[in-house]
Amino acid sequence: MKRVEGTLFGNGERTGNVYIITLALNMFSHGIDPKLNFENIPTIISKYEKLTRMKVHERHPYGGELVFTAFSGSHQDAIAKGMKWHKEEDPQYWTVPYLLINPMDIGREYERDIIRINSQSGKGGISYILQEKYGLTLPTEMRESFGYSVKNVSDRNHKELMPNEIYDIFINIYVNINSPIEFIYYN
Repeated sequence: MKRVEGTLFGNGERTGNVYIITLALNMFSHGIDPKLNFENIPTIISKYEKLTRMKVHERHPYGGELVFTAFSGSHQDAIAKGMKWHKEEDPQYWTVPYLLINPMDIGREYERDIIRINSQSGKGGISYILQEKYGLTLPTEMRESFGYSVKNVSDRNHKELMPNEIYDIFINIYVNINSPIEFIYYN
């Protein structure tokens, strides 16, 4: 192939053109060097949006703000387990479920983007945030109960929760207890 005509982020002439960034990074995800530099995709997006006055959709492949983000509980759990395996067993190769490439390869930070918490999140994602940001490893028996507490706050406030808010919920429920121990139930 001598020539490829394409568009950036799918905007531009449509007939026969390919999305250059998507094609190149799909190749990259399969170990093929596309001979293009995407090491700082946020800068490319910024220049693109400034010059074209068009916005890159938040879920656009590789470039969108939320493309490396999991809100769903099952995805979060798989990603959290994959990240743990990646760090402990094989940091040389990227094999994290649901993430075709390492976000850092294109100038994105996965510590902030990869798992975000809202009312659809699961106990695995919430536990991952506490572990990664605050070094807190919740016992298995505590994860479900705490997960419901966090999801209820997110649902009640109709918003995504930041790691510090999740930590504050944990502290308020399990550490800053102002009442004495009370007998609740006997069977």
